[in-house]
This record gives sequence, structure tokens and C-alpha cells, in this order.
Amino acid sequence: MLACLLSSAAIAQETEQRIYRELDLPGVEHPMVKKIRDEYMTEEGIQSLTRILDNGEPYRLYIRRRLKELGLPICLEFLPVLESSYRPAARSADGHGLGMWQFMPNSTYPFLVRNDWVDERLDPWKETEAAFAKLQDNYRMFNDWLLAIGAYNCGAGAMSRALQASPEKTFWYLAEHNMIPVHTIRYVPKLLAISDIVINGGWYGVNTSRLEDMDNGSLQLLQQLAGTFDYVTVRTSVSLRALASELRIDEDLLGRLNAALIRGATPPDAPYQIRVPTGMGTAALDALSILMRTTGETTGETAGEAMDEVTDDTAEEDAGDVADETADKVAEEITDKAADETADDAAVFTDAKTEPEAPEGL
Repeated sequence: MLACLLSSAAIAQETEQRIYRELDLPGVEHPMVKKIRDEYMTEEGIQSLTRILDNGEPYRLYIRRRLKELGLPICLEFLPVLESSYRPAARSADGHGLGMWQFMPNSTYPFLVRNDWVDERLDPWKETEAAFAKLQDNYRMFNDWLLAIGAYNCGAGAMSRALQASPEKTFWYLAEHNMIPVHTIRYVPKLLAISDIVINGGWYGVNTSRLEDMDNGSLQLLQQLAGTFDYVTVRTSVSLRALASELRIDEDLLGRLNAALIRGATPPDAPYQIRVPTGMGTAALDALSILMRTTGETTGETAGEAMDEVTDDTAEEDAGDVADETADKVAEEITDKAADETADDAAVFTDAKTEPEAPEGL
């Protein structure tokens, strides 16, 4: 009986692997996508993609959950493969794009805060939310997901001008007639090819990610926990090093959770929510009370437990070269131990990105 059950389970699993799952973006059968998919379906390509996906697992869980909550295409989970290989401190080859979603300095407003103390491009959770907002804006503008994704790469202005000059208003027409930049022509097919390989790994006979092997119950639990933290609000400058010492937690951990603080301290002249591990909110308040006792400053108050319960509607325009230089140093410091290997893998998948135009009127 047990042998029959195991045999039935094996047959069911094999059958499921043979079922092709349609993507939630169109165009996977386009020749450009097929060509790029074939390029990636090598032993080296699959190994590189697998390392990128596994290294990005903590962020992918959060991205996947938020995409489902927002009703956005699930294929967008793999856009950071092209942008940064899920590296929160990645910087583009031209030096302008920063973070997991590679926002440019002049495209942060109104999505992210960027000043002499804070650069939220280095915060993978906040930049994820900003990327989703930007992609939704693009979709509202073009009413087509492939055009919206292409515009994320080349800029909405460049995409609009190409469409105005085109007799057909589709991404594929623009791409086939070289009406958009070369890197954008490859950008959308790359996303579709990678999405297809990962989502239909069983169909293609490859295994690219641990997440795709998990049972639904475990996966849903991990997704629900992803991006969940405690927050405390402070109204004066607080050193992350001093707070970590008082909390007796690893300074690097607290730094990674608050990577947007490019000076390693909260701004002195504005309220700021410090992110701490789940369950440590009260301890953080006690630690802040001790740290502030000599200054007489108000320490703070608990904020939410989950990322999506915390909002920050403020945004600032370009704060200048000082912020860029500081962000550069922070990006170098928080690069993980596997950076060199991941960077080599990233070279297979990423494209250069032009700097999008600032919104009109700014």
C-alpha cells in the first residue's frame, strides 16, 4: 500500500512538472524571447541564475507577497535579476543607479527620500515599494505591461516619444524597428525568458530555485513573515552603532535593516523610524531611553510591526554630491561576502540602464 502511495505521489509530481504554466505577461513565444531563453539554458547560465535567485531569497519572498497583495504581474518578481541580481547595494556601471531596483538620482522623487542623511535607494524594502509605485504609474500611462516595463528601463519620456513616432503602439513593433534603446529591446525579452525558465523549470528540466521546491504551506508562511519588523520612532540623531551595542545585537545586522541611513545615524532634525528585528521594539525603546538619558531628548514610540503598516509620505529632491559620495561609501560597506561571485553572475543577466527623465514640472 505504501509503495503504491509513493508511486502515485511520484507520478503526480512528474505530471505536474510536465504541465506548462502560462505567464501573466504576454509575449513569451516571441522569437526574441526564445533566442534569449536558449542563451540562458546552458549549464553555466542556469548555475548563475540559481545563485542569484537563492542569494535574493529573503527579498524575493517579500516581493512575491507584495505583488500578490497589489495584484501586479508575478513575473515582476524577477525584474531585480536584470537590475541588480537582488543586491541591495548594487550600483550601475554608469554610477547613477543604486539599490536593488536601481533608481536614478533624478527619479527618486516622489517615491523615495534622498538627502544628506538618508538615501532610501539602499533600503531594499522601501525601494521595492517605490519600484512597484513607479511601474504602476507607467502602466497607467501606457495601459500595457510590456511598455510599462520597458519604460522602467529607458524612461517614460523616451518610451512616449517612440510611441508617438510609431504607427503601431506595441513594445514588439518598437523593438523590431529599433525605435527604443538596444538595452531596452533586450530588457523585456530577458525578463520574460527568465520568468519562463524559473516558473516552468520542471517543464524545461531545470531546477533554479529553492522557493520553487517548497510546499505551499511552508512557502506561504515564509512569505507572510518576510519584511516583518518592529519600528521605533526617534526625533533626534541616534547612532546605529551605539543602539546595537545597547541592544547587544550585531551592528552589521542593524545596519542592514537601516541601510538607508548613509551616515550610520538618524537625521538630527526630523522624526525617523528605526527598523529592528521583530520582537525587539520594546527593548529598543528601553535602549534608546538609556542612550538619551544624558541628553534629555525624547526617545521615541513604537511604530508598526509590519513594513506595509509604516508609511513615509515625505520625499526630497536631489541633495547633491555629498549625499552621492556618502551613499557610495555605504554601498561598498554593506556589500555581502558573496559580492564578487554574485557580480560575475550578474554580468550574464544585467543590462546598462539610461537615466530616466525627471517628471515634467520638476
